[in-house]
Amino acid sequence: MMRKNTKGISYVELVIVMGILAALIGISSISFSAAWRARASKAANSVDALLSQSKVYALSGDDNCLQVAYHGKDTARGYTESGYYAEMFKATQSDSGDYTLSLSSPIKSEVIGNDRLNIKFGDVDIEKDKAIRVVFNGKTGAVVLAGTAVTSTTDLPASAADKSQIYFHFGNTYCINLWKLTGEHNIT
Repeated sequence: MMRKNTKGISYVELVIVMGILAALIGISSISFSAAWRARASKAANSVDALLSQSKVYALSGDDNCLQVAYHGKDTARGYTESGYYAEMFKATQSDSGDYTLSLSSPIKSEVIGNDRLNIKFGDVDIEKDKAIRVVFNGKTGAVVLAGTAVTSTTDLPASAADKSQIYFHFGNTYCINLWKLTGEHNIT
């Protein structure tokens, strides 16, 4: 006849199991934290690289507008997943110096983050109906226009502040500083 163990687990066994669980929770929280930092960092680096490309295109005579906006999944328009996209569109400067924007098809489009990413232009949250738009001067490389607009319109910001800031938050916050007079930008 088999004898049943009616003692249960000992205090030492319980402490060992609790220690193992605590270690696993600690490791997983570090992994999640690193993933969050990586997502915000990737988004900021992607937009910073596209700002550089937009400026180079403008200086080479290809007027364009860089847009950062949220789009829902729409495969017909090229949005393969819901999230934030950085896109470059054709912008044309008239003889009077005004710009017009064509949203028909992007020159370049890149997914920069999902809907958990928080993007701001200064104090303005970039949500499902807003976009950040930046236009560089084709002769000097200065920032001509930088601000927010309604995503579905071809409106462009009226002008640019001396220093504009684009924030990316997902666990950590990264900021792109954009200077009007020189068109220089960096991530902090």
